[in-house]
Amino acid sequence: MQAKEEITIVVIYGDQLLENYGNLLENLLLQGIRINFLMLERTEAFKMSESYFGEEANQYKPGAKKAVERLEKIKAKNIENKKLTIKAWSKQLSTSYIAIDCGIGEDQQPKDTAEIHVMLYQYKTPTEKAPLTYMSKAGDASVFDRTVASIKAMWKDSDSLDLNKYISEFDEDASASQADAADEHSDAIQK
Repeated sequence: MQAKEEITIVVIYGDQLLENYGNLLENLLLQGIRINFLMLERTEAFKMSESYFGEEANQYKPGAKKAVERLEKIKAKNIENKKLTIKAWSKQLSTSYIAIDCGIGEDQQPKDTAEIHVMLYQYKTPTEKAPLTYMSKAGDASVFDRTVASIKAMWKDSDSLDLNKYISEFDEDASASQADAADEHSDAIQK
């Protein structure tokens, strides 16, 4: 399905989505499609990666940083049309969504052709193996309407995300890790 007005994306940090569909998102922005991107705030994203998916920091941090850097590039290319809004969600996330023409960011009614792509997060299951499903008004309208209402509430209750700050925190992490490694090396030499 092709979006007519807007796409709302709800993800942990969206590294795989941005790697696979970043160029498409850029093109959609150039066509005037509004994109609302909601990702978990950094602490929650990392906690979920570790405790829910069982990943180590060296597994998820490079992807998270790459995702945020990609978002920064997309935003920089589209600064004039102001069609990209990025927010952070600070609560748990059990599902990711791609909501097409559901009226999320502008708090409008979903178009008749609106649909939602749903990816369920499963414990210790890599996201690329998570189950996907789709919903629309043509299916169970009450489930669709509740899902749209939930995504709208998440969007409303989320905060703007400062991408530069998010990226700089990765650099601070790297500096701290290097300092810790240097301290451990120094301690080993002294023993």
